[in-house]
Amino acid sequence: STSLYYTNLNKFDYSNQKITFNNQKAIHKFKNYSKMYEFGLRTNLEQYITTNNTLQYGINLSSQEYQPEQYSIKSADTNLKYGAGSYRLWTASVYVYNEFKKNGWILGTGLRSSLYNNTDRSVFTLEPRINLTKFLGRADKLMLAYDRTSQPTHSIYETNYNMQSDFWVPFKEKNVPTADQLSLGWKNFALTNWELSIEAYYRKMKNLIRINNLENYLDAGIDYSKGTGDAYGMEFMVQYNKNRFSGWFSYTISKSERKFEGKKYPFKYDSPNQINLFLSLTTKKTATKTQRLSMNLQYKTGYPYAVSNVSYPSIGLPMFPNGYPDINTSIVKYIPQEPNTRLKDYFRIDLNYTMEKKLKHGSRIWQFSLLNVTGHKNPYSIYRNNSGQYKAFVLIPFMPSFSYTRYF
Repeated sequence: STSLYYTNLNKFDYSNQKITFNNQKAIHKFKNYSKMYEFGLRTNLEQYITTNNTLQYGINLSSQEYQPEQYSIKSADTNLKYGAGSYRLWTASVYVYNEFKKNGWILGTGLRSSLYNNTDRSVFTLEPRINLTKFLGRADKLMLAYDRTSQPTHSIYETNYNMQSDFWVPFKEKNVPTADQLSLGWKNFALTNWELSIEAYYRKMKNLIRINNLENYLDAGIDYSKGTGDAYGMEFMVQYNKNRFSGWFSYTISKSERKFEGKKYPFKYDSPNQINLFLSLTTKKTATKTQRLSMNLQYKTGYPYAVSNVSYPSIGLPMFPNGYPDINTSIVKYIPQEPNTRLKDYFRIDLNYTMEKKLKHGSRIWQFSLLNVTGHKNPYSIYRNNSGQYKAFVLIPFMPSFSYTRYF
């Protein structure tokens, strides 16, 4: 198969402010955003050498353009745009993977080689992988796997615990981040319509960086810290599928940490405990119509977070009318670089009813959903107001939605 693709992420807005001064009619609009464009080609081929031996191989070529930290200031007499510039990343990858089966054993070996170029330098990487599967009769299966991965980008907000989003920029160093992962798993099919599985993993990451000053890093490749990371955990899953009813339940216990300058702390998205439950019931099924009711439950430990406990007065900005208006003498809250608390645990239940119908030309799908049925207040962020009280900002306490999709 061959695919040609294009991606345009130009609506990555993470700050949009509108300020009206008390003593004037002037309105200033401030916008802070990032953009990313990607154009690429993928080709994947599969060849059956023998009945027990399959070979897969392919290539991936892509060109990416990153525009991080773009700013826009608009007023009645001002329309200013500036930013950190535009940065290119070219990627060329080739991979080969072979799977061999014999006497209840499955051996898979593969290798991916990639060449990354950011206009200043090129980095070549090799990513081996191997997995071994053994069937123990008809009811059990054991799996052991090792693989190495690499990525030529860094997250701007890797250690910004108060920014619950990510934007990436190309590498600047001689080495790109890599991760080596070892995993061990077991699956059981002894019970009719049931499937049980347990999987444990350990991942070691190196060549990680923490960007201390984005402008200096992008312009000169300086002002950053190098570090490592560890992640490990175990997942238990049970699945059921019979006639019109299906569902699965999973519980994951895990830990993810980063280490910079000798200090170790939890990763931005570290969530030690996670529970997921999905249930689906087909209420109607004919040759042309299918209707399905489903429920999705999520629970997870709250993410690490950095809360301000120190504040100081702002010095103001002379770009505003009248020099230093009152708004510029507000209090600035210092936010520590490392997390000092966690958000409250996340809990959410969604209900969905789907109606599919085959038409003369294609099909159509209606979806009706109730998001966060219980109205549980899941904090997105925490802030400290001027009275010294801590408040939480909540997204989607409860929201109904519907969608219509037409396939031709």
